[in-house]
Amino acid sequence: MQISIDAKTTKMEKLKNNLHVMFGTDIYSYTTLVAIIHEDHIEELGYWSKTTRTHINYAGQFYNLEVKYYKN
Repeated sequence: MQISIDAKTTKMEKLKNNLHVMFGTDIYSYTTLVAIIHEDHIEELGYWSKTTRTHINYAGQFYNLEVKYYKN
């Protein structure tokens, strides 16, 4: 699966001020790297706040990918 990215940074329309995808694979909430986009899923990199989880879930819906949540 190829994910199409127009620029090095993609701002999601709904949460565009605080949610960014950089380099086509790195999901940032505010300035923190919170998840990685893989070919078939999104991997959450830690346990985050409700707001950050909302950002990760939105990215999953945007790219139509399953989110695999962090387990400690």
